Amino acid sequence: MALQRPLRLRGYHVLHFVGHGRYDEDAQDGALALEGPDGRTQLTTGRDVGMMIRAHRSLRLVVLNACEGARSAADDPFGGVAQAIVRHGIPGVIAMQFEISDPAAVVFSQSFYQAIADGLPVDVATSEARRTMWAVGYEVEWAAPVLYLRSADGRVFTRGRVWDAPRAAREEPERAARGDAEEAVSLGERLEEQGDVAGAQAAYQQAIDSGDAETTPHAAYTLGALLQDQGDVSGARAAYQRAIDSGHAGMAPIAAFILGSLLKEQGDVTGARAAYQRAIDSGHPDHAPVAAYNLELLLRSQKDMAGARAAYQIAIDSGDRELVRAARRQRLTLMGGGRRKSLSRAPYGMNLDFQCTLAR
Repeated sequence: MALQRPLRLRGYHVLHFVGHGRYDEDAQDGALALEGPDGRTQLTTGRDVGMMIRAHRSLRLVVLNACEGARSAADDPFGGVAQAIVRHGIPGVIAMQFEISDPAAVVFSQSFYQAIADGLPVDVATSEARRTMWAVGYEVEWAAPVLYLRSADGRVFTRGRVWDAPRAAREEPERAARGDAEEAVSLGERLEEQGDVAGAQAAYQQAIDSGDAETTPHAAYTLGALLQDQGDVSGARAAYQRAIDSGHAGMAPIAAFILGSLLKEQGDVTGARAAYQRAIDSGHPDHAPVAAYNLELLLRSQKDMAGARAAYQIAIDSGDRELVRAARRQRLTLMGGGRRKSLSRAPYGMNLDFQCTLAR
């Protein structure tokens, strides 16, 4: 398509599309009207647009001035054009939830780009532009523009950064590989939902084999959970260990905690203790304290009171109110005797379920 060649020749930062779009109710997917090879209109889905532009690392923002560019299916929040583009790695996408008039779109664009030029983050700039639309009388259309953002602080542009074409050329294969790995994970999740365990396992393994620093840990953890659900303890253990060994700040701690819980259930006290300690050592604000709490229970069951006290203190120092209450209640129960077993298992199950929900 005519879109790809200009993106290859220059390092554009913003792609602003002004044209037609529609949402296919039957296919539950959005599409943009682009120019095909024969010069005629060709409806192109968001997934296909994302595939075309994902390798261009200079591209930081896509603005879709097209009807229903942000609309998605009720059961698939990533089914729209904007959502699909974001999933392909573009840091920010602005799209319209419903039809917007040309004058209203002009007001939004002028105010938005002025705010960006003033150095405001893209989320703040979007809010400023929407307020401007409201102020000049677009009391309905001001709600049309919505922002989908991958950046935590809203800053998708960095002032003073010069476009480095050779560096971009080196990084393009890496970005393309990451996109393929993310697609494999998404495919695995869909196949798992459909009950195709073998297919899901193969898709997750493909993502793991990509070696991508971000996608591989997530795929390994997800594969571990799938194999654990299937009763394949050995396979789950290997997959969780792969996520742990990645050192990923988010996935390694939760994988270590879940592995510790799995090994504890299997009676592997030494392995469970090492896995819990790995989660604790990560310092993760959520997973480290819960691992410390569960390690305390494990060590007390092994009569290692010194180790249990140290783990207990880590859980207490975390400041997590629910966890602190559970740990103190457990400590009082242990001191008083009696209902040790019933109280010790309730918080453990509660926290394990909470962590699994959080991670998946």
